Amino acid sequence: MVTSKDVAKAANVSHMTVSRAFQANSSIKKDTREKVLAVAKKLNYIPNYNAKSLVMNRNFSIGLFFSSMEGTSEVFLGDLVNQIYQLLPHNYLLSVNSIDKMNINEEKNSLIEAVIGRFDGVIIATQSEKDDLFIEYLHQLNLPIVVMNRYIENKEIYNVSTDESVGIQEMVDYLVDCGIKTVGTIKGFSSFSSAKKRYHKLVEACDQAGINILHSAIEEGKYTIASGYEAMKKILMKNDRLPEVIFCGNDDMAIGAIKACKELNYSIPKDLAIIGFDDTNYAKYMSPALTTIHKPYREMAQKSMEILLDLLEEKPPQKYKYNIDSELIIRDSVK
Repeated sequence: MVTSKDVAKAANVSHMTVSRAFQANSSIKKDTREKVLAVAKKLNYIPNYNAKSLVMNRNFSIGLFFSSMEGTSEVFLGDLVNQIYQLLPHNYLLSVNSIDKMNINEEKNSLIEAVIGRFDGVIIATQSEKDDLFIEYLHQLNLPIVVMNRYIENKEIYNVSTDESVGIQEMVDYLVDCGIKTVGTIKGFSSFSSAKKRYHKLVEACDQAGINILHSAIEEGKYTIASGYEAMKKILMKNDRLPEVIFCGNDDMAIGAIKACKELNYSIPKDLAIIGFDDTNYAKYMSPALTTIHKPYREMAQKSMEILLDLLEEKPPQKYKYNIDSELIIRDSVK
């Protein structure tokens, strides 16, 4: 069995250098690391991470928690997991979990076993204020955590969030420039703080701009294509006058809304304009290409992972709070 000492001898480096070559964020020179990894591959050397975990008191595992798998867009979830996975050190495992499956009031012992005993650090993609108890509990346990997506008041928790109101204001300003006077919306889950804040900002911005939100054109979806489809059909089947634009709580619901419109012979954007939220990868390839608000979840995921890796290497980041603005992406689904 090939050992790290064999690799060190063949690469003409120290045993410690071989060990560091397999560590995330290693301080050794790039060419030295590449040389060691090349020799290790040639010798079929496989690091013993079980032994290393005992020595370093690490599990080489990171947890990614969502508020709930239900109500989380499959595309959003997949994109976010993929973004974090791409930044994951090669010797780490990623575990994806749901906060709503845990009850820390009743099962604290199982929570400790599930989180502390399994993960070196955790990223929490929070969508609901209901997550605050879970977040605070992990913080009190001194587990390295980074909370992303939603702003957290606790000044001692590393937090990467986005100001979604910026993108919504840009959208309303654009609608004013287009001469739009009436708007409807397919909202997300009312229990999600992001859905509530988006709607409140929409109401505020439209009120200031003199745009009328038609109450007969307000429905709630479940962030899925099917729910957007059903919500749009309800709006179209009503006898009330239709708005000029439907603002959807995410791109998935916008897809469903466009399908419903086409089935009932409404032309997009001639008869009705559709706007999404998230700017997922497929938005620009749709027909018509979807006007949407870019939510910087990929950027947030990247920054969150960078912060967590620094915490694992005991290199505290410069600050606790990071904010990345949203922005309107204009395409073809608005005339």
